[in-house]
Amino acid sequence: AVDCGEPDHCGEADMSGPDGEADGVVDLYDFSVLSSHWLEGVLAGDIAEPYGLVDEADLMLMVEWWMVSLCDSFFNGCFGADMSGPEGVADGTVNLHDFAVLAGNWLASTETQP
Repeated sequence: AVDCGEPDHCGEADMSGPDGEADGVVDLYDFSVLSSHWLEGVLAGDIAEPYGLVDEADLMLMVEWWMVSLCDSFFNGCFGADMSGPEGVADGTVNLHDFAVLAGNWLASTETQP
C-alpha cells in the first residue's frame, strides 16, 4: 500500500477504500476497481486507426501482413495483426486464426449505441 499523505497526492490512483470511497491510500481496494475495468472498451481485431471500430482499416492492415511468419521475432506482432493461433494466443503468423478474431468482431464498436 502507498499512503498518499494528502488526498490529492495520489490523483486518480486512489479510487476506493473499505467503504467504497477514496481513502488516501493506494492499495488492493484500488486494484480491485482497476482490474474490474481492465481493457474495458478494447475490441479484439481493432488493430488500425481510427480505433473504436473493427472495420476495413483493420482488414487492410491484416492483409498487409497476411501469411507473414516472423511476427513475434522481427515485426512486433505484425503491428497487432497476429492476434491468435491454434492455442488461442498469438503464434507468430498472420493467418486464418487471426482473421477469425477480426471477423468475430466485424463492425463492432466501443461506442455505445443509442
